[in-house]
Amino acid sequence: MPGGIGLHPLCFETEVVFSFSGVMCWADYHRGILLCDVAADDPSLRFVRFPLAEFWDDFPDGRGLPEKYRKACMSRGRLWFIDVDNGRFRRARSSSDGANGTVTTWTLPTPELDWTKEHTLRFSELWSHLKYQQSPLPRSMPGFPIVDMRQADVLHFIVEGAWEPEETHWTITVDMRNRCLASYEVYQNAIEVPEADSDVSNVFFNDPLICCELGVSANALDKPAAD
Repeated sequence: MPGGIGLHPLCFETEVVFSFSGVMCWADYHRGILLCDVAADDPSLRFVRFPLAEFWDDFPDGRGLPEKYRKACMSRGRLWFIDVDNGRFRRARSSSDGANGTVTTWTLPTPELDWTKEHTLRFSELWSHLKYQQSPLPRSMPGFPIVDMRQADVLHFIVEGAWEPEETHWTITVDMRNRCLASYEVYQNAIEVPEADSDVSNVFFNDPLICCELGVSANALDKPAAD
């Protein structure tokens, strides 16, 4: 959708496709999910709206980059939806990276049921955790969320530095149940640029994370670190 015309209520653009309880799903992170049992004798579409989804028609950047702030994926037999909210995708937008932002998770047990809110964590709470304070991590908004495939209450994010060479990008793991930072490491991509003028191995190119590449040891989540 071209910039300058915002979002139209009748438009749907697919960010990700996956299967859920035997049906195919097409997700638009500004809208919700279209579901269809493609093997049925008479296939039909059903729409499940994402929690807090809103429409607007005055956003100058069109769709923006919803993959940075939202994610729908399967873990432990349930459909999870993650929303990193800093006010950017709200009618009363603030677009602030400040401590008032939140990370919220919802689950959908079956396509026939409603969304259930699981956890909400404020950025300020995450940043004030002792392990985070003692780390070199910046106090900036996490992005590109993904649910851990083995432990569904665990999320992985990218914490981005600026584009200057001295800035660092990080992969962080957050225990939503215990509301704490579980682990972190310097982000490394697999891109090879033989003739590059500088090292780009730590540059994050806005590609959504794949949960099978990430994990956290059980020992890291035995108990939250002391505050």
